[in-house]
Amino acid sequence: MKTPPSEDRFDHVPPDLARIGAHRAPRSARNGLVGFAWSALATLVIVCAAMFTLV
Repeated sequence: MKTPPSEDRFDHVPPDLARIGAHRAPRSARNGLVGFAWSALATLVIVCAAMFTLV
């Protein structure tokens, strides 16, 4: 019969941490801004490239 795996330090995470999983850090507001900035930059590059191809 298989023995259950031994417990490690990630099995008992304090309940006051606002995160899910052992390796995930709490999310900050900056994460959303960085994603938005990359999306806006990519959109701008695509629009500018399309405008120069049409001219």
